[in-house]
This record gives sequence, structure tokens and C-alpha cells, in this order.
Amino acid sequence: MVFSILILKIFCVSLPCHFNFMSEKKSKAGYWMLFAVSLVTIIALIIFLPEAFWLALPTTVGGLAMAMDWI
Repeated sequence: MVFSILILKIFCVSLPCHFNFMSEKKSKAGYWMLFAVSLVTIIALIIFLPEAFWLALPTTVGGLAMAMDWI
């Protein structure tokens, strides 16, 4: 218990402790660009190298999730 409180105090000293995520408006253009590039990559992989389709799948799904602000 004491150890976790100590870690929390160190964490709050090194980082700002006022996390206000709801009021921040951030640009999602980079996330949409990531999704678009990875979508083109995944389509090219499906056409030319179908067994490597799985390599681009996490980036495509992650880019979409970040662009839609799901995570």
C-alpha cells in the first residue's frame, strides 16, 4: 500500500496530474492519413502477396480506431 502511494506520488510529480481529455480538441488528420496509407498497403498486399495480409491489418484497424476516436 505504501509502495503504491509512493509510486503514484512520483508519477504525479513527473507528469501533470490534471488529465482533462474531454475538453481537448485534437486534430485527427494524421490518424486519417495513417489509415489511408495502411488501407492502400493492405489492398496492395491482398492483390500481390495475400499471405502477408495479416502484417498490415493491425495498423489499418488501429488507424481507423484512432481516427474515429474510439481509443
